[in-house]
Amino acid sequence: MLRIRLMIPILASALAATAAWSQQDLQNPQNTQPEGDGLPATIQTPTTTGRQAEPSSPHRPAGIMPKRDANPRPSVNAAASAASNPLNIPYLGGPVLPKTTVYAIWWGNPADFASDERDGIDDILEDGFEGSPYLALANQYLFGQKAHVRFGGNLFDHSAPPTQDQPTSAFVTEVYNVLIENGEKPDPTAVYAIYASSSATPFPYCANHDYGIGPDGTAIHFFFVPNASDEPLCWVQPPELSCNHHSNGLQAAANSTAHELMESITDPNSDAWVGLPTYNEIGDPCNFTYKRCVTLTNETVWQLQMIWSNKVSACVQGAGRQE
Repeated sequence: MLRIRLMIPILASALAATAAWSQQDLQNPQNTQPEGDGLPATIQTPTTTGRQAEPSSPHRPAGIMPKRDANPRPSVNAAASAASNPLNIPYLGGPVLPKTTVYAIWWGNPADFASDERDGIDDILEDGFEGSPYLALANQYLFGQKAHVRFGGNLFDHSAPPTQDQPTSAFVTEVYNVLIENGEKPDPTAVYAIYASSSATPFPYCANHDYGIGPDGTAIHFFFVPNASDEPLCWVQPPELSCNHHSNGLQAAANSTAHELMESITDPNSDAWVGLPTYNEIGDPCNFTYKRCVTLTNETVWQLQMIWSNKVSACVQGAGRQE
């Protein structure tokens, strides 16, 4: 199994910066309320905490981003009423992750990815999400904190990735092994984005996020995005907003990254902002729902799905505004 370490300055600088963030950055608030802007916020007393996957399920069910037209969860359109709405996401008492470093792990043969995928994902993770109105949509769920994302760099594993779904433990093991073979240790406040070269078609989702405990006892948070180049049920269109001229594979990966990163921040352990019994997180009611193109901090433009806002009980694409 060949794993190659990427020696780039951004990886070293991000690791040093991350060391300054303590374990307290995985926030578990006590007697606090989500950040507001004059609009009502929803926070509910937890009825269930620390949920685990059913024995027959390879993942905690909250982390799945279903394929287009295969979403078993309730969904809404951008014109949903701002009145009291049962789709508002309740808070179940678990921690949130307001500050995180995201590392991209590229698993598989580089030639099997869309030719523009790695550079495009670098764009949105390195200086796209941080400071953007899109990322600020998470702030209402962070109890007075503001979401911050740093890019830790790229790591590579050129071995063959799985061609069908795997249990959470397999993805945790992959992250742990890549880190150890690159001389790094897992960071419980990081999110590890795993991009696989294997086709998304056999997988029952476009992406999923979850966490598990590594062999050294450290919590490892990850999301997994298989290659959607040949899977139209994960493509961003329809509608075709013509936000850019990137490949279908990159556009799908960017949209899946947005969905899973926002949910990793607001529900990293599947026991914070998540609704039962639907397992809705903040990306799910708006899955494959768009209104306009999204311009990120670095001026790159993307077709990214809307995110559910409890403030206005609707899908939104600006920082807390109904639009």
